[in-house]
Amino acid sequence: MKILFILRGFVNGGVERRAVNLANEFAARGHIVEVAAFQGKCFPPVFETAENVSFYFSGDTVKPQPAYKAPAAKGDKNTKTAHTANPKKSKHGVKRIINIIKKRLPKSIKKKKILRNSYEKHNVRLMENYFSAAKPDVIITFKINLLPYVLSAAENKDFKVFFALTNAHQKMSLPLYSRKNGVFDLLKQTDGVIAQTKSEKEFYEKELNNVTVIHNPLKLGLPSAYVGEREKTIVSFCRIAPQKNLGLLVDAFELFHSQHPEYSLLIYGDTVDENEKEYLRKLLAKIGEKKLDNCVSVLPFCTDIHDKVRNCAMFVSSSDYEGLSNSMLEAMAIGLPCICTDCMGGGTREVMTDRENGLIVPMNDDEAMCRAMKEFAENPGLTGKCSLSAAKIREELSVEKIALQWLEVIEK
Repeated sequence: MKILFILRGFVNGGVERRAVNLANEFAARGHIVEVAAFQGKCFPPVFETAENVSFYFSGDTVKPQPAYKAPAAKGDKNTKTAHTANPKKSKHGVKRIINIIKKRLPKSIKKKKILRNSYEKHNVRLMENYFSAAKPDVIITFKINLLPYVLSAAENKDFKVFFALTNAHQKMSLPLYSRKNGVFDLLKQTDGVIAQTKSEKEFYEKELNNVTVIHNPLKLGLPSAYVGEREKTIVSFCRIAPQKNLGLLVDAFELFHSQHPEYSLLIYGDTVDENEKEYLRKLLAKIGEKKLDNCVSVLPFCTDIHDKVRNCAMFVSSSDYEGLSNSMLEAMAIGLPCICTDCMGGGTREVMTDRENGLIVPMNDDEAMCRAMKEFAENPGLTGKCSLSAAKIREELSVEKIALQWLEVIEK
């Protein structure tokens, strides 16, 4: 089969990682696979990709900027907190022209639909031309705001369209559900909807009868689960974004560090837009204000992240909502003792049982998160048990098994 993964942009986040992991495995099984992006920023892929997986980006590819050193807190000349600078904004030609036109129009007609429709028609035409040339058998797409374009471009075409859910339904824009052409109406037009968790399936099944649960696959090549003495370092790796609630992690670590000053906290991640860049600035300011510069570092994402963190004391995810966190899955797979919030979307409870293969804490509760950190720091028996049990997920979510589940749905 020829399988196309259609994305909004390519920012090397969880959606892209999920798509590339599946693309690599499908290609290894002899299928022709391409990953395409039509809107938003597109960064060069940092994930390991098979030679026979191709990429198509309709807009300009953004080049990463060199790293910069974050400003020190007042009165502190030294800080080891660093981060990758936010890349320049992508200059999509049509979008730029539309914005220029909007600025020159009188306020009374700035909101006329013709501008929005011209941009929508342009995106549909791009996809129609791409689909006609690519001649796919199957399309797998992500992000609900991209689906209308995909369905329009796929009209009267002889291929299947599947939609992969990517986030907690509680965070979806509610008006989308009530509008005539809302989310449910769009999803009914697909050949199948893939949910990441059982709780998400239960929500969408109220209106749909084509929902299947398939968990995210683990990438190939993860280092083996670590067994041995651990460094006194707490780690988190994720996109630096408001949904990750990293301020909660810093607050919890401050409480924990007052009792265990020998520990440090490392946060690995990047930003992809101005909103996330501003969130990073506030996070760094918070670290400085709390005078935690010497024990808390925010570092750029790196391709060898799993080798760097596998012997850390614990992994902590402080998210408010997730679909099914790839970072959490990978941390479990390399045997890191994991503390995760019971976040919206149900992803944590989908794969984690409290005190068996990790510790689950309520959202927005820094004291509960601190207590969980103390449990792992002070109870080596519990830490070892959770580490060994967590690593069993390597077999359960191997990309080979997950790819077979996808193919079973596609070929049905």
